[in-house]
Amino acid sequence: CSSLISINIPNGVTYIGEGAFYGCKSLTSISIPGGVTSIGNWFDECDRLASVSISNGVTSISDNAFYGCKSLCFIDIPSSVTYIGNNAFYGCKILSVIDIPSSVTYIGDGAFMGCSGLTGISIPNSVTSIGDWAFRYCTGLTSVNIPSSVIYIGEKAFFLCSGLRTINVLAKTPPYCEDYVFEGVHTQVCELVVPRESVELYKSTYPWSDFYKITAGIDAAKADRVSVAAVGGEITVTGADNDAVVEVYGLNGMLVYRGKSKSVPVLVGVYVVRVAGKTVKVTVN
Repeated sequence: CSSLISINIPNGVTYIGEGAFYGCKSLTSISIPGGVTSIGNWFDECDRLASVSISNGVTSISDNAFYGCKSLCFIDIPSSVTYIGNNAFYGCKILSVIDIPSSVTYIGDGAFMGCSGLTGISIPNSVTSIGDWAFRYCTGLTSVNIPSSVIYIGEKAFFLCSGLRTINVLAKTPPYCEDYVFEGVHTQVCELVVPRESVELYKSTYPWSDFYKITAGIDAAKADRVSVAAVGGEITVTGADNDAVVEVYGLNGMLVYRGKSKSVPVLVGVYVVRVAGKTVKVTVN
């Protein structure tokens, strides 16, 4: 299948075996139907795979699913997915934007390790733990939003994320961290934003205490009041503070808008919006 460029798997398919697309070096896009509930290790040596569309119904992105797909720049994860396995997106170097839906409850070890093109990540409130090495070597990552639900962060989860400049944590009690979680993060310049009533607690709890700048930010209740919608050719944000920064990205990862306006005119299409510790996917018709 070395000359296969794209494939649309029909809806009747319910199972695809391991290594099904091994060596399909020309494959650039694939659509996976909802009848297939789990995405396995199918794409070894699919060096040109750039776009993946996953239908609602898929519940699991299994271990090593897109391991080493170095051309992958777009993937649409539906709200049916609950599990992102170990090394699922390991080495997807140009993947710059990903919307993790609130259905996801597990982010495995090394799930996004080496995704150096990622610039920001918002972990949904359904996740309670972040696996070992989950974002290791994500050198392009500048911001991370960690919800109040997270109580555990695995070893070296953000190891050598040297580009990090803001970490927003909504948990009032500092999540427990294994060794070297923030090793290689420039804690002198990366701002740690935590609930107002917990600033002193974070300052006295290792490794959070390593951060030079720990400031009070938005609390979980206020974050829950923030909503994003598409209205009449515009992306509108409600419930956010006036000085909250809004970022709008196209599905190709390109930044469309960054500023404090809560009403952003855009063209017809699908966008990823980041604001006040949330990441939301919206469709503008």
